[in-house]
Amino acid sequence: FDSRQESCWSSDTILYRGSAGSDVIGWFVDFRQGYVSYRYTDTLRVANLTAVARGVRSEPSVLQGGQGKPMPVRMQGKADIGSKLKKTRIAFISERDGNPEIYAMNADGTNVKRLTDNDDDDYSPVWSPDGEKIAFYSCTKRPTQSTMCGISVMGADGSNMKRLTNIHDLFYFISWSPNGKKIAFQARTIANAVMCVINADGTDLETLGTTIQSTTLGVWSPDGTKFAYSLVPEKKMGIYIMSVDDTTSKRLTNTLELFTNGPSWWPNENKIAFDSGGKMYVMNADGTDPTPLPNGPVPESQVYTSPDRTKIVFESDRNQIYTMEIDGTKPKRLTDTAASNDSPSWSPDSKKIAFASERYGNWEIYMMNADGTNPIRLTKSRADDTQPSWSPFLE
Repeated sequence: FDSRQESCWSSDTILYRGSAGSDVIGWFVDFRQGYVSYRYTDTLRVANLTAVARGVRSEPSVLQGGQGKPMPVRMQGKADIGSKLKKTRIAFISERDGNPEIYAMNADGTNVKRLTDNDDDDYSPVWSPDGEKIAFYSCTKRPTQSTMCGISVMGADGSNMKRLTNIHDLFYFISWSPNGKKIAFQARTIANAVMCVINADGTDLETLGTTIQSTTLGVWSPDGTKFAYSLVPEKKMGIYIMSVDDTTSKRLTNTLELFTNGPSWWPNENKIAFDSGGKMYVMNADGTDPTPLPNGPVPESQVYTSPDRTKIVFESDRNQIYTMEIDGTKPKRLTDTAASNDSPSWSPDSKKIAFASERYGNWEIYMMNADGTNPIRLTKSRADDTQPSWSPFLE
């Protein structure tokens, strides 16, 4: 633990305290049970912490609003991923060497390799469909209004890095087309945020329009021939669809309701789901017949479709991870912690989900079964490890 922070020990349990501004952050670690319980972020007095320390229990609890809640989590160890997933890698961001860089590891957490090594801050790694390349964005310094950032592409081993753009100051969204020939991204200029598409070799950059500053505003059709996205200027607000062949766009919706997230395609390519005004809808791909889906959690993040196209995974309820069937039914909460959980990424066989969580006090990469069971920690670093991206099956 960081010696600059404080901890209270019993024979088998730690009550640990750290501060972030005026917030007090505490959690229990029980070595006998393998529990880690995290955290409360109320402004508390040290005297209250001391009183809690005297009452340390053998089975720890999340202390949130005075209520205790056990949270079983397996400690870091070799994950049982099966033979198929041994042919995959997970890319992620880590600050363990001083600034955000891109790393990759085996799906069981072993064989960690640093892929970028520069003075820039690198973020948001996304694998190409064939697993041979990784797209990401890189900034010359911490994001500010004067920072110049750009999209880069490199080999899966970090080789042959190439900068594709260098005209924006922050990026929110990167997505490869299914055939790997184009990259869609959302970037911010000094004036506003824009949705763009560019060829994977850096040619033919096209701006589609102004968007919300978010990570969730565009998705390719499964066959890669179309790209659905949302725009927010008042006179043009709605969901659009672009034909990749001629880059012409058609407006599908016409509403002043704020689109908090972008659209997602259903497996048959004939329907598009989206949320508007706090409700989920599905409509035909030509924009007709918008129909509300059953009440359930509304995505607060990018919606990711499983590779077998049977489920979606997303964040809701203040950084908790959910899945639901592709038709919007059977919502299931996978994480239930006082800590934040985000950046879910499907394994290529749709059986597991990698994600980032700060349940140990700093951000680390975890893996769980697609039903939320058996969460296991894959990384262990004093620095933050975030934004996992699971590769396709590699040769």
